[in-house]
Amino acid sequence: MVLDDICRALHAHPFAEACYHHKSRKEIVQALAEDDANPTDCAVWSLTPEAWRASLRLALIAKLTDESTMGASMP
Repeated sequence: MVLDDICRALHAHPFAEACYHHKSRKEIVQALAEDDANPTDCAVWSLTPEAWRASLRLALIAKLTDESTMGASMP
């Protein structure tokens, strides 16, 4: 169930889904450690800094969940 919920959430948030598919866990963690949201990402994806961070957190949760389920990739 949890995996399905995360999958639906990713599909509802395109930036989070792109981060999940195209960034490593390390890259996501590094981005979250920055003081400010990436202005280019925010402009390109029409995100507020808060939405940018929330999307990164969702992508990270998806990566960690995926890893904990023995690498069963989410669609």
